Amino acid sequence: MPYARIEIPADWSLCPRPQLLQAVDAAFVTALGVPPRDAFLRLFEYAPADALIPAWHGAHFIFIEIQLFAGRSLEAKRGLYRALVDQLEALGIPGNDISIALVEIPQQNWGLRGGQPGSELDHGFVIER
Repeated sequence: MPYARIEIPADWSLCPRPQLLQAVDAAFVTALGVPPRDAFLRLFEYAPADALIPAWHGAHFIFIEIQLFAGRSLEAKRGLYRALVDQLEALGIPGNDISIALVEIPQQNWGLRGGQPGSELDHGFVIER
């Protein structure tokens, strides 16, 4: 049940925004084994003049910050990075323009479904891999 903040320039023209969100969701399903549409995805646009992009990124820079339960192995994280890049490259987004940050949150620090700690819920997928 990851949450993701996806940041793109306001003049984005590479692909329709719904396709972008669907691609990120598909990467979570593939790499993390979460059910489809289990993630909360938010798309934010910024004016190109309001951002200073690293020199090694191109004009279609996309930044994805993902909050998820702690406990996945480095191998699982690599799989997630690869799945995101694969999905987004299929939409025409160059791999070098994709930057991803993971924020891992202990399950007991995430309140869900009426205020229950995430550590006390069955999520329907494996967290530790």
